[in-house]
Amino acid sequence: MAHRYRCSNQRRLALLLDPANAARNGIDYLEVEQKADGSGATLSLKLARAIQPSRLGIERARIEGGIRFPAPRIVAQSPDPSDPAPVDRLTFLTAGSTDFSTYRFRLVRSVGVEEAPEGFDPELSEVGFTFKADCPSAFDCKPSPPLEAPSPTAAPIDYLSKDYESFRRLMLDRLSVTIPTWTERNLADLGVAVVEVLAHAADVLSYLQDAVATEAYLGTARRRTSIRRHARLLDYPIHDGCCARAFVALETSAPVENLPTGTPFLVRQEGLETSLPSQAAQNPNGPVYEAMHAATLRVQHNEIPLHDYFDSGCALAEGSRSATLWDRQGNLALRKHDLLWFEEICDERGVAGDADRSRRHVVRLTRVEAAMESILGPGEATPRKLLRVEWHVEDALPFDFVLTATAAGKAVPRTVARGNLVLVDHGGSRSEQEPPLRTETGAIRLRYGPISQRGRSPGRDGWLARDLDAKPLPFDPEAAAKTAMTWPFEHVLPEITLADADGDLWLPERDLLGAGPFSKSFVLETEDDGTSTLRFGDGVLGAIPNGPLQPRYRVGNGSDGMVGAGALSHICLDRAAITRVRNPWPAFGGVDPEPIRSAKLYAPYAFQRSERAVTDPDYAKIAIRHPEVQRAVAFRSWTGSWTTVTVLVDRLGGEVIDAAFRQELIDFFERFRLTGYDVEIAAPIFVPLDIAMTVCVEPDGIGPHVHSALLQAFSTAKGAFFDPDRFSFGGDVFVSEVIARAMSLPGVAWVDLDDSGSQPNRFQRFGQAASGAFAAGRIAIGPREIARLDNDANAPENGRLTFFLRGGR
Repeated sequence: MAHRYRCSNQRRLALLLDPANAARNGIDYLEVEQKADGSGATLSLKLARAIQPSRLGIERARIEGGIRFPAPRIVAQSPDPSDPAPVDRLTFLTAGSTDFSTYRFRLVRSVGVEEAPEGFDPELSEVGFTFKADCPSAFDCKPSPPLEAPSPTAAPIDYLSKDYESFRRLMLDRLSVTIPTWTERNLADLGVAVVEVLAHAADVLSYLQDAVATEAYLGTARRRTSIRRHARLLDYPIHDGCCARAFVALETSAPVENLPTGTPFLVRQEGLETSLPSQAAQNPNGPVYEAMHAATLRVQHNEIPLHDYFDSGCALAEGSRSATLWDRQGNLALRKHDLLWFEEICDERGVAGDADRSRRHVVRLTRVEAAMESILGPGEATPRKLLRVEWHVEDALPFDFVLTATAAGKAVPRTVARGNLVLVDHGGSRSEQEPPLRTETGAIRLRYGPISQRGRSPGRDGWLARDLDAKPLPFDPEAAAKTAMTWPFEHVLPEITLADADGDLWLPERDLLGAGPFSKSFVLETEDDGTSTLRFGDGVLGAIPNGPLQPRYRVGNGSDGMVGAGALSHICLDRAAITRVRNPWPAFGGVDPEPIRSAKLYAPYAFQRSERAVTDPDYAKIAIRHPEVQRAVAFRSWTGSWTTVTVLVDRLGGEVIDAAFRQELIDFFERFRLTGYDVEIAAPIFVPLDIAMTVCVEPDGIGPHVHSALLQAFSTAKGAFFDPDRFSFGGDVFVSEVIARAMSLPGVAWVDLDDSGSQPNRFQRFGQAASGAFAAGRIAIGPREIARLDNDANAPENGRLTFFLRGGR
């Protein structure tokens, strides 16, 4: 029986058989058949490719090996070398005795040259084989695996041991088994001491393992830092609170050209002057507030009279956005972006002690224009100098301000305007007295606290400047004064900066995901116990500090700074010109850090707040986030080159959609819109109404009074039936609501709106024929339309309202 032998590298043989290696040859396998008498054998050589027999003669075939007997001779070859036909199989006959060792069959180039024949692969030009494969044997031919050492018996270990005592007991029990002669248990024994040291180390490692597993999930984490990072992955910014803010009104006896940023203000303390030395802020009794911006104080801005146009009944109505100031001395220096506030200083009888202290309001000026009164007032020789001022729509007056009161038969000011207003926030500065911080591990543990958290303007680089003593305005000077009290928590950052040896400042960020390798930024992470850690970058996301850092920060945060109105009474400034300090309104906006239980509750749902506008309703929902938009609808259209999303905006108060507001809203959409989509802002389609109703007045009712009440109830005033903010897109006008409002007025017996009879009633769109709206019970308004009825005789195309009164007196 022939036995086949192959080379050990079968992968190389497979590559040799590839057509790409057609010029190379090698041994495919060798078959060995031993003669029965043991005097020789037949070797059948199979080549990878056919070859002429003359290229491989007996002189080029060689057998090597043997221990007891040398390698046998090759005595014959088939086919004959003279045969010209290429073959891939050659047969060699051997003569001589052989042993049980492994022999090697080789092809060489010639006698005395050991290299492989030309064209043959050197690795596939030889193969190992044995002549005794057919010999009987009592043993298995498969190699036996190496003997393995018997595994030791596992020690009985309690894997539930997790603390110091259980680890100590476990090790002592194990030593009792392995060293039974050692029975010493005295605490002073060296062996016991080693066991206790190891038990302590095991206890620490066990705690770390449990802590890592616990902090790895939002639901089980206990440290505030871990929860903050988990929430950040869900796009939920857990906040560390916010410092309280307040407006402080100052009165001065001399001009103060530059009230610096960071000027401290203190709460009222008996026996102290209004102006205190700057050192008084170092050890205060109570919370410290500091000016958030520089200010210029003028004596003439302490109290500014309002011009009443010589009308004792003049008032600034609710919703007003402008006023006229009387520049009594001709030196008012108000400018655009200045803060101005109005205060009622007495009641209607002129009694100062009975003034309504809630009648106060602050505005930010958007326009200041000088003017002159055209007539002379009583006893005046020259016309009055006036100053007309306007302010933001968000700062519109929330109630009426009556300008004059009557005291002792003469008119006296009841409402005045005041300047010299400064925005302050809770927190005291700390800087040079703190030792430099040193770091080698990328994090610094702080003992300060609580670090003040202050807001910044969205869409800007932030208010935090390169020096805490020279901060710019904390809110956009173009924005309304109201924005100073409405800081979104995603725009709140800790008030701390670090200065390195080169004089460069390291600034805080909410995270380092957007930081570059050279960005000198860090993250302040505060725990619930008030301790904080400064975390720096790794050289990829944020730079690595390489030296000591000098901290500059402010301490003061949360609801501790929520003082009441009139609590701030002292200023720490080395000058005596300021005669009065007060905060007309209580401090606002102080919020304690968000509890971790709240973050665990709300963070998993943070993804539901859309930060991308994809569908048409998305654009409408995002438009409503703008403070001046009450409702919006959106639709998209293909313009031939790209998609345009048109947003119809219903602006608060029915304000006009002008070019400036369009651009403001387009900029507002920039961070939400999809790439390749254009956003266009358009005014809604207003639908003017034409309504005429017959009203029956009760017998004892007075017709003109009822008519006046009807006109007022269905006017465009705030809260009236046709208030511009009452109707919006798709808001149908129902017959039942119109009748119910009219019937609710005193003196009205019944109302008729039926336009199908002989009565001249109307309930329809203006300028269109009756379409059965009364029978349907409503005037249908489309999804892009808004109902409108101004009842203005000068513009009847904006809606008309008519009442036909019957009965009464």
